[in-house]
Amino acid sequence: MKRPHRFTITISGERCAQDIEYRLHDGNLEVVNHERELRTANPTIRQWHGFWRLCDFLDLWNWRPEYNEHRAIGGTSWQFDIAFDKNKKVHSEGDNTNPSLEDVKLGSRTMDRFALFMHFIEITLLTKRPDDFADYTVLD
Repeated sequence: MKRPHRFTITISGERCAQDIEYRLHDGNLEVVNHERELRTANPTIRQWHGFWRLCDFLDLWNWRPEYNEHRAIGGTSWQFDIAFDKNKKVHSEGDNTNPSLEDVKLGSRTMDRFALFMHFIEITLLTKRPDDFADYTVLD
């Protein structure tokens, strides 16, 4: 497995404390909020492999281009553009609507599937694992 060709996610609105952007820049995954606070990670190939498996689990590659059935003033908007290879790429966005947990072709007001996707990013790509440290040793 390899790193993505494209990786950009933007989330804004009332449900998030601040606008957030996740982006791939010079091989690093950066997370920037509207106040320009920055978190950076350099996910390993092993971490990317785990992330791609989770994307398959969420059926990410079949998400619709738009989820906008529940448009309203306020709420949460999101969009992302991710490409792993020529067959595994997706651009999707939503405005107060997310892919349903039961079926990605259906929109839902609940954030279940999108929240899982974002959680997967945090736990697989932005969290250091003990096996990611070259000098890792087991302590008694």
